[in-house]
Amino acid sequence: MAAYHTSLVLKDSPSVRRMQASSPILSPSTSHSAESNSSEVDLDDKIKVLEAGKPSEDLDSEDQRLVDNWCNSTEQSLAQSQSKDNPWQAIIRRETSKHPALRHSTLALSAMQLASTSEAGTPQRERHLQAAGTHYTQATEKLPNILENSTASGSNAAFFTASILFMCDLASSTLAGEDSKSVCPSPRNQTPTSETESHDPSHSSSSSLQKLLDLFETIRALLPNPQTLDKVEKGALKDLFTQGDPYHQLPNTYTLTILSMKNLNALNAKKDPSHETAVYTDTITNLDNSLEMLTKGGDPTTIALRWMFRIPSRYLDLVRKEQPLALIIFAHYCAVLHHLRDRWWMGDLGARLLKEICRLLGPERMGSILWATDIVGIQT
Repeated sequence: MAAYHTSLVLKDSPSVRRMQASSPILSPSTSHSAESNSSEVDLDDKIKVLEAGKPSEDLDSEDQRLVDNWCNSTEQSLAQSQSKDNPWQAIIRRETSKHPALRHSTLALSAMQLASTSEAGTPQRERHLQAAGTHYTQATEKLPNILENSTASGSNAAFFTASILFMCDLASSTLAGEDSKSVCPSPRNQTPTSETESHDPSHSSSSSLQKLLDLFETIRALLPNPQTLDKVEKGALKDLFTQGDPYHQLPNTYTLTILSMKNLNALNAKKDPSHETAVYTDTITNLDNSLEMLTKGGDPTTIALRWMFRIPSRYLDLVRKEQPLALIIFAHYCAVLHHLRDRWWMGDLGARLLKEICRLLGPERMGSILWATDIVGIQT
């Protein structure tokens, strides 16, 4: 793929005239026919994307398709608000002009969306998957350059790049199931997370849960410095982390299940001196914050991403070991994921994971996850 160069796109350029004549790809409200539906999009939005890339006259037809689809649909699938003033959309548009890694991540997700609406096994899907893989690889290769930038711009771009790659991988897992092969060239698709996990034939955790844990570790490694997220939460995206939507509030019933987990943690600490109380305390606190945001109508995409980046690494090891309290906590995170079920890159993953955790916990522990199963609507 040719390198990108910053340029100013004139509104009367041949590329812009092509954009004016081109058919939009997907309505913001649906993800079922990405190449057949139409939707109007501001010309200025496309210009902003192209200003961040290579000269418009050098933009090949495949990349042009990805830009169009991003502007018409993909960017609007990141958060619950369809407004063009959504902080996700506005900041990504601005930061793509400065950070190639973010730019390639957006094109990768756009290509993945087009692939998801193409029939499995067709040349059309294969073409989109190849484009997604190319841009995904370039995004991961260029991300370290963003991390060298300690400004708010760099922190936001790094957070968005890692988050969008997370969405790419979620979509990739679904498509891999359809095509019986992995899609995105991420490390998790090539190397087991640990030597123990790859050689222990007795390990019985569900493949879906293991894949998500692998993905967590892969994406978390892209943002190794917690100060990056600190800057994001206190900056231009602050409202997404602190303010809720009063029209999408949930009943404030989660507090009882949080208290139950805290009590269980304390009880286990008394029974077992080796119980990792501090790890669970930190994780439960982060879950408490996430569910509070959710019940206030907070953006579920931001909530899900924040928890993934904030939990202790050791906690993921405890989930892999199928420790009951670790699974109970994760079951409640599945309720957060369930609130993203209308996003094409998430689907029913939250419900599927919760069902698998129910099987791992067994009927004797179902009382510990009743809040989660009620929210998701799973019969136990």
